[in-house]
Amino acid sequence: MIDRRYSIRPFKDVDSEAHAALHNRLDPEHPRTAEQIRREDAAWQAPPFHLRKFAVDEVSSSRLVGVGGLQNSPDSQDPTSLWVGGSVDPDHQGRGIGQSLAERLTEEATRLGAARLWASAPARDDRACRFLQRQGFRELRRQWFSRLELGTVPVSPLSPDTEDALRRAGVEITSLAEEDSNDPTLAQRLYEFACAALGDVPRMGEYVPPSFEQFVKFNLKCPGLLPEGFFLAREGSRFVGMSNLELVEGDPTTVHQVFTATLREYRGRGIATQLKLRTIAFARERGFRYIRTMNDSLNTRIWSINGRLGFQREKEMVWTERDLRQPYR
Repeated sequence: MIDRRYSIRPFKDVDSEAHAALHNRLDPEHPRTAEQIRREDAAWQAPPFHLRKFAVDEVSSSRLVGVGGLQNSPDSQDPTSLWVGGSVDPDHQGRGIGQSLAERLTEEATRLGAARLWASAPARDDRACRFLQRQGFRELRRQWFSRLELGTVPVSPLSPDTEDALRRAGVEITSLAEEDSNDPTLAQRLYEFACAALGDVPRMGEYVPPSFEQFVKFNLKCPGLLPEGFFLAREGSRFVGMSNLELVEGDPTTVHQVFTATLREYRGRGIATQLKLRTIAFARERGFRYIRTMNDSLNTRIWSINGRLGFQREKEMVWTERDLRQPYR
C-alpha cells in the first residue's frame, strides 16, 4: 500500500510538463518534451487504442513524483496484451510508490480484459529488473538502443557501384521529397510496402497491421517528418525498400532512424545498406551529430548492417512478460 505521504490519481493534461521533467531527469540522453507527451497521449487515447495513465503526488507539496501507464503495443490493437511502465522521482524511491502504481495498473489491465502485460527495463538497472521479477515478469528478449556518431564515418560513405547495379536491375533509390506529392496513389503504395515489411519484424506478440489512416498519421503527418531524409527503393511504381529519419524533439543534434526494411524477395542485394548510407549522408549534410535507432535483439540482419556502418550500442533494454492468468506469488 502506498505511503500516506502520497496519493494516486488519474493523469491530467496539465501534468505533462512535470512528466517531461521527470523523464528527462531519469533519462537525460533521450529527452522528451511536454508537447511530445501530450501529442502521444492524444494519439493513444483514440480508438481502437487503450491508454490509461496515473500520477502520484506528494501530498504536502502537491508535486508530481511518479507516473505509470499502460497501453496497446504500437503494432497491435489487441486489448489482451498491454505494455505497462512507470517512473518514480529518485528522491522518492523506496517508499512503495512503484509497488502501488504496479497494483493500480494491474487492476486496470484486468478490468480491460488483458491476459498479459509487457514491460521493459534498462539491463544495467538491477533495481528495476528485480522489481519486475517481483511483479511476476519474466525476460523474453532484449532491445538495443544504438547511436552513430557521424564524425566517425567516412566523409563520402555512398557506394556508387552498388547503386548503379541496383539501377541496372530496375531498382531506383529515391526519397519521399522526390516523389510526386500530388500522386493520389503515393500514400497507399507506401502503406502497402510498410504492412508487408513490418510483418517480418520481430516483436512482442502477433503483428496487427495499422489502418491506412493510422499509418498516414504516425508516419506521413508526424511533426518530425523529414521528406528529404525519408529514403525509398522503388522498382517501377512498387516500393521495395525504405529507411527514414525523423527529427528528435528537444535534441537538435540528433535524428532518429525509424524504420529500415526491404521486401523479403529483395533482400541480400544491398538495398537496405544503400538506403542507410543515404541517411548517413543526409544527416551529415544537414549538420546533425548523431543518428539513433532501436533494434530487437532477434533482428540480427539489421543489427549486422548497423554494426558494419559504425553504430554503437549505448543502451540495452530487457523485455519481459507477465501472464495475468497465472498467480505469481
